[in-house]
Amino acid sequence: MLTEAWLLLKQSFEIFKKHWKYLFSIYLRIFLFFLIPFFVTLALSLFFGSNRELVGPIYYILGSVMMIFMLIFGLILVPFYLLVTKSIIADQEPSFRELFSQSKKLAPSVVWTGFVQGACVLGGLILFVVPGLILAVWFAFSQYIVVENGVSGFKALQKSKVLLRGRFWEAALFLSLLTLMTLLLSFLQSAFQKYGGLPVTIVFYLVSVLISIVSPIYMYLVYRRFASLPAKT
Repeated sequence: MLTEAWLLLKQSFEIFKKHWKYLFSIYLRIFLFFLIPFFVTLALSLFFGSNRELVGPIYYILGSVMMIFMLIFGLILVPFYLLVTKSIIADQEPSFRELFSQSKKLAPSVVWTGFVQGACVLGGLILFVVPGLILAVWFAFSQYIVVENGVSGFKALQKSKVLLRGRFWEAALFLSLLTLMTLLLSFLQSAFQKYGGLPVTIVFYLVSVLISIVSPIYMYLVYRRFASLPAKT
């Protein structure tokens, strides 16, 4: 199983290498979008100068509007990232507009499912910890199921649990691989920090960024792997 998990991780890196330019262009647009509040603030400062009586109310109104706007945009990004990952796994590169349009339709279902999933896992962790970890594995594929099958909420959670019936420890191994890699990376960074200083920090930071980008691809491939297996009774 560990060998198969490693092969899926290797496949994830290969998919990233093939589509990194596309991913860069997508994420760059998102990054620039989140810079809008900064540029608006800068423009107001340059235009109105030190006139606090005029700038204050404008800041408050625009700040409130942009906060709501950013919140909505952030919620839409939840299914957006899943759709981006799904597309590059299928060797497709849809436009930003097409992905965003699909994400707006999926956002309520994906966000609601994520909320229910998080609440269940958090409840389990607060009570006895171990039940929370079990629920985290059972419901790990809930949001992927929303994107792939169109069911949401508790139905998606139940479908994820059924998907992993009889395969709990197998799934836990696949899901923990990235966590183990992150812990190993942190340990190595701490061990080599005193020898390399800033260059070592930069290298480990870049590796961490790469892992964070590849992780969603790996997770989607793991979901596809378990979804393709015959159901156990």
